Amino acid sequence: MSAQPNSVANPTTTGGSGATWQSAITEQVRHNNLLQISANLLQAQPEAQRPTILGSMFTYENEVFRTATSSQEYVALLNARVTFIAQKLQ
Repeated sequence: MSAQPNSVANPTTTGGSGATWQSAITEQVRHNNLLQISANLLQAQPEAQRPTILGSMFTYENEVFRTATSSQEYVALLNARVTFIAQKLQ
């Protein structure tokens, strides 16, 4: 169930400006990436549960985005969360 979001910058910093990897990711890309990562999980759940699951994913994504030190850590933590939710729902 692991997915690699598109458009996520890889380095911890982008160039010599000191900008973080987060600055290369727009809100729309974050939204699309989260939908892509959680799509399989959501499809397997009853429609009534989907908004709750997706809301939880967005809340968790905000926390991960603020605290992750690289895009690799960001992706790994999001994938771990999807796996955790899928296991809890079985």
